[in-house]
Amino acid sequence: MNIQELERRISALEHEMRSAPADERIALRPRVRGLIRTLGEKAVTVPNTLANINRQLEDEALEDMFDNMPV
Repeated sequence: MNIQELERRISALEHEMRSAPADERIALRPRVRGLIRTLGEKAVTVPNTLANINRQLEDEALEDMFDNMPV
């Protein structure tokens, strides 16, 4: 994957994340993690934008998990 392809994929993920309702963003997590895994396998540094997308999706998933816990 060349740098232009990587930037295009990150931009598409970023756009999807912004435009998707909160309950649909969870579906983006496997794609983001897969892209990060692919970059790691190729020894490519994960761009900050992609790391931020991943962090935000994981934060949302964690919040959702605790929001649904009975008290």
